Amino acid sequence: MGQGSQPSAIGSYNRRSQAYRVMRIHTALEGERYPNCSSLADELEVSAKTIQRDIDHMRDAMRYPIEYDPALKGYYYTEAVQNLPVMQITEGEILALLVARKVLSAYRGTIFEDPLRNAFDKLEQSVRGLVSLPLDQLAQGMTVRVGGISEVMHEAFYAVSRALAEHRKLRLVYQTLEGDRPQERVVQPWHLTMVDGQWYLIAYCELRQQHRTFALQRIREHELLDQTYAIPASFSIEDHLANSFGIWRQPQQEARAVAVRLSGYAAQVVRERRWHATQRLEEQEDGSLIAHFQLAQFPEIKAWILSWGEHAELLAPADWRAELIETLGQLQARYAQARPGAVCAG
Repeated sequence: MGQGSQPSAIGSYNRRSQAYRVMRIHTALEGERYPNCSSLADELEVSAKTIQRDIDHMRDAMRYPIEYDPALKGYYYTEAVQNLPVMQITEGEILALLVARKVLSAYRGTIFEDPLRNAFDKLEQSVRGLVSLPLDQLAQGMTVRVGGISEVMHEAFYAVSRALAEHRKLRLVYQTLEGDRPQERVVQPWHLTMVDGQWYLIAYCELRQQHRTFALQRIREHELLDQTYAIPASFSIEDHLANSFGIWRQPQQEARAVAVRLSGYAAQVVRERRWHATQRLEEQEDGSLIAHFQLAQFPEIKAWILSWGEHAELLAPADWRAELIETLGQLQARYAQARPGAVCAG
């Protein structure tokens, strides 16, 4: 494909495919030519038995009104056929299908895994006959790595999904990050979302009397209740996460102006992505840049800053900068300690 050209519809069907033959047979039948197996076989350069199987498939599986006229020795449509349901697909759509198939790993451990895998298998089989692209070779040459995918139990995901769909309350036994032991609570599910490979439930917690975020992999027990609830009309997932750099938020805190200076490779990588809806990049004369965000919670942006090593510096707000300096001091002290035998050879 030339530069700037659009992916073209693949009208050049694989001429050896059944889909191509079905399309040609349909055209012949529509033209009231009363074709028979011999004439179609000569035209399509296949055997008469192959054409007979194609016609049987069109009549029995695809439900086309095809009959044979002994007098005219050919096939015809007994009624008008409006549209031929042969899939038209572009090269871009084929590539998107392959990428989506590779991203299936993001749904491992959910109730979507098996249905998605089956659906993709069927779609791939459907398009194989329609295109001449080497799908197997493309699939082998393409990989999608999604790091840190959580393993979520089917039962928990199903219970949460059903509670959300039917607006039914859910009793959970949930293990928090800080707690020593799981705690029971009743929640009203509002939204289910995947962020950075992890599934989270945003729900109103009747124990805490406010909406909370629950990681599905930390649900130890669950029970779907008969009590129903209504999701507030004012709730919006976009507004809910607007001031968060990831999933966690603190509703009591207002968004704050955050400025991070990035240099070297970090500056280039940050330029190439949209990290947050409030992102604003300010280019510097020395090739570095300052990334500006509006955020209400520090831990996730803190981890992001640390991930860039010496190529990132938090400029504001001042108290977050002071906290980061304290963390760096603790890290320096930890790594300065001699730990004989802590490093394994090889």
